Amino acid sequence: MPAEQALVLARHPGRVSAAANRLVLDWSRETLGSSTTARVVAEAERRHGVRVEAEGAWAPFATHLALLDALASEVGVDRLAEAGRYNARHVERVVPGVGFLLKFVKPRRLLSEAPMLWKTYADFGRIERAEGRDGAGEIAFTGFAPTPAFCASLQGFFGGLLTRVGANAVRLEHPECLAKGAPRCRFVGAWA
Repeated sequence: MPAEQALVLARHPGRVSAAANRLVLDWSRETLGSSTTARVVAEAERRHGVRVEAEGAWAPFATHLALLDALASEVGVDRLAEAGRYNARHVERVVPGVGFLLKFVKPRRLLSEAPMLWKTYADFGRIERAEGRDGAGEIAFTGFAPTPAFCASLQGFFGGLLTRVGANAVRLEHPECLAKGAPRCRFVGAWA
């Protein structure tokens, strides 16, 4: 791991909903099994000097990054999009009441609600832009330091949420990434 990424993990002041860690751990147990998940948690804690927290209301963002990075070492970064889609299917565990909202919105409205939803997930960063139109949209984040593993998970999460609100054949690209030096993380999507 590059030294600058280790600094991000050690010093990031933000917090995420601890339920986000629970969902990642649930996906890992269901997909990889309990022993592999235990190994991943031990590796995240050893390599990054954090304690993976999944209880309570909030957990350090650094812990979430460490968990995702350890999973990426086990299964590859691209596979974390699966974890993100799993999280979208079970998002009510992270954002209580959102399941009710998702029953009544379309993709365009979902994007307009994204800034509010982000605040229930994280106490850092901000959504710089969230725009949707029929069959396409984009969302851009600033104000935090993700890792490629986090971005892959987030991309899967967005695709999963769009599917939940009726979008079909969702295709998402991540043309700008904070983890790669861009001024924002930007996701651009199209769907039927």
